[in-house]
Amino acid sequence: MLGEEGFDPGIIAGIGLAMASAAVLLLAFALFEAAAPANTAIALESAASEVSGDLETVGSMAVPYSVTRYYDFDGMDVSVSEDHVTAVMGRISFSRPLTIRVEPGKYAENGTLLWNDTRGYRQYMNNSLNAKGTSDDPLGLEESGRLHELMEKAGLSTLLSPIDVVPGQPLAIEKLLVHVAGNETCAPEVNAYVFVYPG
Repeated sequence: MLGEEGFDPGIIAGIGLAMASAAVLLLAFALFEAAAPANTAIALESAASEVSGDLETVGSMAVPYSVTRYYDFDGMDVSVSEDHVTAVMGRISFSRPLTIRVEPGKYAENGTLLWNDTRGYRQYMNNSLNAKGTSDDPLGLEESGRLHELMEKAGLSTLLSPIDVVPGQPLAIEKLLVHVAGNETCAPEVNAYVFVYPG
């Protein structure tokens, strides 16, 4: 039925509804696009927090302790360095600082592999520092200084070559205690290290 001006009000109402629907769809699209980076940031923070929580839990143990974890990070790259965990997706990244220092469970220096796991680490100490650093076979005080320098270098190496957390593959986290013998003026010491490596 035509109105006084010769227009069909039903057609005009239909065009108005179509325009209103298009406006609502554009608004919903804009809100989705605006929320996508926030959702990604939340997912990245959650992934970094999960890994750092596991590292810090092992680091807080008063005794030698090891655990193997499997993670499922869909579409993210997560890595560990000596003092933080980083999660990346596309151009968005999130880094969570660690309250502990971690060491690489696999470490090479000048192209030579020094150790590949904590058992290899003990063997390397025995070969290069003349003791395994256990309570039965502690390092001497002089070797303790050399050990400290070595562990500083090993930890710093993870800043250039972070330890990747590969989804679905094991990540070993292990706390070791390294014993240093005292002399007449120094009490024996125990140094704690947290090693991280693909299991």
